[in-house]
Amino acid sequence: MFRGGAILLTALALAGCGTTSSATDFEGDQRAVADAVENLQVAAEGSDEGAICQTLLAQVLIDRLESGGGDCRKEISSALDDTDAVGLEVQKVTITGTTATATVEAREGEDDVLRELKLVRERDDWRISELGTPSPAPKRD
Repeated sequence: MFRGGAILLTALALAGCGTTSSATDFEGDQRAVADAVENLQVAAEGSDEGAICQTLLAQVLIDRLESGGGDCRKEISSALDDTDAVGLEVQKVTITGTTATATVEAREGEDDVLRELKLVRERDDWRISELGTPSPAPKRD
């Protein structure tokens, strides 16, 4: 697996627990981006590694997962088996041409974190190309 693979897969695994539908807060292409993030969560909850690898991840991310001779489905399965993270909510979507950034709030262990997921328009769909690194979420009053 590539060097940042474990971190990346942990980020993916955060999508695996806790159903929160935030896609309805957006319209148009922003909603399509939020839907892609929500679809990742649904597929992770169902342990559907095939759907994740075939329809939700961008080729660039699959290539990174498989760069050390790994298999996308096996890497995703391992990440989903190891997760204890919960919750996933799209806070903001920014689109620039064929790329997008979805700011996602997630619960990882006992901490609320923000991640900036990167997406690309690929084969007429928005697909996850990067899962970002966590930063502390702002405290809520």
